[in-house]
Amino acid sequence: MDLTIRAADDFHLHLRNDDRTPTAVAAVRAGGVARALVMPNTLPPICEALEAERYRGALKSQGANFTILSTIKLTGKTTPEQVVVAAKQGVLAGKLYPQGVTTHSEDGVRDFFELYEVFEAMPDAFVADALSSGGKFTGNYLAGGLIPHSLSFKFFAADVLPSSLLLRFYGMTGGGQQSFFTSLTSQLASTGS
Repeated sequence: MDLTIRAADDFHLHLRNDDRTPTAVAAVRAGGVARALVMPNTLPPICEALEAERYRGALKSQGANFTILSTIKLTGKTTPEQVVVAAKQGVLAGKLYPQGVTTHSEDGVRDFFELYEVFEAMPDAFVADALSSGGKFTGNYLAGGLIPHSLSFKFFAADVLPSSLLLRFYGMTGGGQQSFFTSLTSQLASTGS
């Protein structure tokens, strides 16, 4: 029996924006990855659609021969409008970095609730764009006062709807997780998944 494995998807890739970038770009496809969700915590950070577009172009000019799935960095200055514009320009996710917890997170979020309107805009922006663009579907989400750090979906081979769900929560226990999942499940059901 033969087993054929398609090229991999990397849903958390740091390519940076410095002298390490060309080496990292070359290693991606050589390592068997065909698509990569590229993280936005570069210097300078990728916070808006135009910056994501420029970064994709820079990566392509450095030899990126794989599909670049763009993200934007959520900061305390991010607006719902920026999220909507980014989604319409092909950005697939917003990545939130709590302040001071990782590389280039000095401008990270200190107060998650100050971004409540941004979190509310994300499902509509990314889901609506996903349904109209072939099923790309990933993003952060806040529902009912619950604060997930990151929410991302893995894709079916046909890239139409999510096949599995990966959630990481900060400070959420029992009922909060169930309430969040129930809310998310009803949203997914309404998209036909």
